[in-house]
Amino acid sequence: KKLYRAIHDVKEKYQPAAVFVYLTCVTALIGDDVEAVCQAASNTFKIPVIPVNSPGFVGSKNLGNRVGGEALLNSVIGTGEPDYTTPYDINLIGEYNIAGEMWGVLPLLEKVGIRVLAKITGDSCYQEITYAHRAKLNVMICSKALINMAHQMQEKYGIPYIEESIYGVEDTNRLLRHIAEQLGDRTLQRRVEALIATETAQLDTVLAP
Repeated sequence: KKLYRAIHDVKEKYQPAAVFVYLTCVTALIGDDVEAVCQAASNTFKIPVIPVNSPGFVGSKNLGNRVGGEALLNSVIGTGEPDYTTPYDINLIGEYNIAGEMWGVLPLLEKVGIRVLAKITGDSCYQEITYAHRAKLNVMICSKALINMAHQMQEKYGIPYIEESIYGVEDTNRLLRHIAEQLGDRTLQRRVEALIATETAQLDTVLAP
């Protein structure tokens, strides 16, 4: 009853796109039927209420991330549609943007015309994750934690994936090249090489002193 009221209060106060309910150790140990409460609340309040069954004792941080990813796969991804799609749509999976590092990478992708459809789960919103299944490529940024999500999206939606890093010049260049290569567009590959040349020259000038 407390959980049901809490979900109601959150909906009334914030009008969220969705509510995620994370099980804690105590809730799991005493056996609360959180899934049933979430289903009832979702039906009554007409918003997605999604349980994430990841109490702390189930395992490591990576396993917790995996469980969270499975909740997104089961209840969120595939439930919405984007306004439009392009041949250059990608998802960034395992992108937590902990120190704002993606803010330096996203402008590079935009400059060459690569569109990030969904970011899971850093600078993201619920709606974009609902249509992540429409991407042409999944780019794993932190492969260990959410690699199962990439595997399952490949099986379910036919989306290939690559594992990349965004840390350092060489890794960033490799990221851009591999995305263009996987998308199979020669024009995009030429734009990537031109961007790398320009950005590297600017960086060399800044680093010279």
